[in-house]
Amino acid sequence: MFVHRYTKKGYQYAEVCEAFRDAQTGCPRRRTIKTLGRVIDWDRKLFKNRALGVYHYNLKLDTCEPVKADVIPETAERRGREEKLILRFGDVFIIDQGINRFGLHECINAALSRHPQTLYALLCYYVLERDANSRAPIWYEGSFARLLYPGAGLGSQEVSTLLEELGDEALQQRFFRSYIKYCLRLQPPASNVMIDVMIDRTGLPGSIHFPLTAVVKHNGSISRELRLICVVDRNSGLPVYFRCIAGSKTAGSIEDLAALTTTLAELRLRHRGLEIRYLLPDAGDYTDEAFRPLLEQDIPFLVRLTQAGSHLRLCGDLMREHAPSLMTADNLTCGNGRCVYIKKVSVRLLGYPVSAYICRDMEACCAEGAEVTARARERGLQFHEVHAALESAGYFMMLSTADIAPADLLSIYNTRQDLAQIFDLAGNGAGPEPAMVHDELRLKGHLLLSFIGAVVRHLLVRRAREARVNLQDMLASLRFQNCKLFGDGMVVVREAQQWGSACYKMLDLQCPLSLGPLEQRSRN
Repeated sequence: MFVHRYTKKGYQYAEVCEAFRDAQTGCPRRRTIKTLGRVIDWDRKLFKNRALGVYHYNLKLDTCEPVKADVIPETAERRGREEKLILRFGDVFIIDQGINRFGLHECINAALSRHPQTLYALLCYYVLERDANSRAPIWYEGSFARLLYPGAGLGSQEVSTLLEELGDEALQQRFFRSYIKYCLRLQPPASNVMIDVMIDRTGLPGSIHFPLTAVVKHNGSISRELRLICVVDRNSGLPVYFRCIAGSKTAGSIEDLAALTTTLAELRLRHRGLEIRYLLPDAGDYTDEAFRPLLEQDIPFLVRLTQAGSHLRLCGDLMREHAPSLMTADNLTCGNGRCVYIKKVSVRLLGYPVSAYICRDMEACCAEGAEVTARARERGLQFHEVHAALESAGYFMMLSTADIAPADLLSIYNTRQDLAQIFDLAGNGAGPEPAMVHDELRLKGHLLLSFIGAVVRHLLVRRAREARVNLQDMLASLRFQNCKLFGDGMVVVREAQQWGSACYKMLDLQCPLSLGPLEQRSRN
């Protein structure tokens, strides 16, 4: 064996090599046994790498021996003290530590692909940023993630490869088996996870077309869409499960019902301990044909009715009868920053008893009133037309087979909005267009990563609520907590400000003053 040195980007590096002869040509060759790092002093065989710092290599014994500080050349000392980079530190460090504190790394490791460093780095990006995936390499270069996950590759090809692997059905089922066990551990002993199930449609940007999509006219707009079935823990609000299924051509179709019943059967078969509380269909999904089997099977649901469809007569009759007596103090409910008048009425739907909720949202009433006023000025509407529009502003109606108290109605239905934001494909920067996910596997992988990111963020939000602090303020403050990387691999961390310190305290963490080369790397 011998030590070979070579030059790369103006620096000398060394490696231990072994000489041999090619069996076919007989020409001399060499193979690399191990790398030694950067050359500090060739004559004294002093080298430097991240793991050992500056050391002496003994070729005869094949050992690496630490050296005293006075032996290190002055140039190496000076280079070690030089600042190399200033990186964003606080937000990535908190996400990495939070994943470990919450115990989620076990679930994520169940879904680990061949690129774990890329998976964790991209997960941090999904949690922290609402930007295009094509900008992930820029974020990575300026973030502490490049030191936590040094083997990550966030280029378009690496991201596409990772998403393809995460889209594999067997991998996703391994993740959900581990994750649902995690959700059950969060529950009180001998209790099930009470879940709500939602079906929704998501429009894809750029009319992305593959077998999962269908052209749908929904809520007055035409787009190419797919369907997502989402499951959430009713007690904690934690996302539990999702399925991505082919789009149907019409809202509220039999295909929607079949997808829901298949999902319920799959959850009961594969995942013990899940108890279904409500189905939460989309507002435009109600049809008599689709909902009759739900009534026959006594499956509890809560659906908001739109101003069109076969239920229009039912809506009109109930509104005319109960709207005059709706706005009283007894019917007022406040929650989630909104004030809504809700009146509960027992009716029969397709021969089955259900509860109808006549509602008037005062915030929506004001917004619609402003629109009516603006439209009246533009089009010159008559006073009776303006009066009729203002009278109906803010009204809507819900139907449920369950007996829900009006005070609990909004919190249950708001679950739909929370879940829809998890998979906001076209609305957020983590959408499929910049992520190069124009096929099914990559799309499913993107959805799984979005799901895991939503779980991490939800756990942080829940911890922040318990501590009575605002997560957005804390992450915004931590975004500007920087660190300095020095030539010898040491990292010096800037002190956290008020909101950042609150985040460390919330997770029972100490803000590190400095990190050595080995401490920088994630434990994941």
